Amino acid sequence: MPKKKASCTVLSRASFDPYQSAVVEYLRANRSDATLGNVNISGWHNLFVKGRVGTVGSAVPALFLHCLARESDNLDGVLAGLAVAQVTGSTDAGGWSILSVPTAPIVTATAWCIRALQAFGRKEHRSCIIAGEAWIVGQQDATGGWGPRQGHALRLIETSHALLALAQMNAPDAESVAKGVQWVRDSQRPDGSWGPTPNEDGDLSHTAIALVTLDRVGIDVKSDTVQRGLAHLERVWPAKMGSIEREFYEVMNMTGQYNRISLEHDVDALVVSAMAAFNCISLRPEVLAWAGSKLEDFQLRHELFTPGMAKCIWSLIPRAIAMQAIANSLPASKTVSSLSVMGKTLFSTSPTLSAADIFATAGALAWTSILRHFLRVLAILCLPVIAILYYKHILEVKEIWLHICFPIVLLIIDKLASKHA
Repeated sequence: MPKKKASCTVLSRASFDPYQSAVVEYLRANRSDATLGNVNISGWHNLFVKGRVGTVGSAVPALFLHCLARESDNLDGVLAGLAVAQVTGSTDAGGWSILSVPTAPIVTATAWCIRALQAFGRKEHRSCIIAGEAWIVGQQDATGGWGPRQGHALRLIETSHALLALAQMNAPDAESVAKGVQWVRDSQRPDGSWGPTPNEDGDLSHTAIALVTLDRVGIDVKSDTVQRGLAHLERVWPAKMGSIEREFYEVMNMTGQYNRISLEHDVDALVVSAMAAFNCISLRPEVLAWAGSKLEDFQLRHELFTPGMAKCIWSLIPRAIAMQAIANSLPASKTVSSLSVMGKTLFSTSPTLSAADIFATAGALAWTSILRHFLRVLAILCLPVIAILYYKHILEVKEIWLHICFPIVLLIIDKLASKHA
């Protein structure tokens, strides 16, 4: 079996630029123009279907481009499309559905839309944002959580999106946020994780989503809730790296019928983003390994989307956000190497790194370093000693096997030392 060649990806802030530029170019190439009423709009569909525009499909990329400060393209049509898609003139006024045509609004779609509009801060959209905020607050359950709509089962993902949206407002509803945060805290499982609902087992994706939410609403990293959540990620994630988690549930529309909601979560991207939220990713070996492998995949196969997931905003944007978080965690004066040898990932750092940085990667290098130096010492010191013993004590021995084995042992030690030196 041929040996796998060692590959090394040097990580620095600049090394992430080609990847992020490719994501921006993909978004630019796959944006569609449409007309809604008398308004010319543009945007994206959740599955990047050309000629179709959705609310969440447009809000998520727009917010991502704003965070990257990559707004060279005119996004006026995208923001106009979000504004005109808001439900008006009914008891559900202020909300957004997942479609660009105003229908039954849901919490996640409304949260994404007001977050995107709020980020750009256009005066003409202020009334839309205020109405959207009021609609979200009105959907909150008395216990503090949110479901897709009022009266539906309370879920972590809707509660998190609602809190993220409210926390981004200029003057958020303090009582609503406080009740929501307490619901999230109370929903944590004994092992530190969170699940889709308070009664379901915890998983990595929902734990990461909960932690990002707690960071955005100002919960300190030293709090017991956050520490137990981070400990769960650190304990479980390395063994499940590369996995995808899915959840399914139903939402009643305006006609009284139920629509099935299907969500896929890129576990790695969400976990890295959660660690970044609390500044816990700097030079972590598993994080560097993940980033290095994704950059290699991009360089070799121009791979932007998460393998195993449909080509959609959720297999593109979360990964790009996580990659940017890693890039931001790397000081401009340092470079880090993600080194893969014989299928296992090792790490090395530049000589300018501090002692703390070096110790962070020492565990992954320990066995390789020990073996290398042991064989060097053995080659330098032990071979002369063995040779002296041979000529003084063994040369006169008549056992032929000793004379045959001795040069073989020397040859083996020499080869091993040469190989690992």
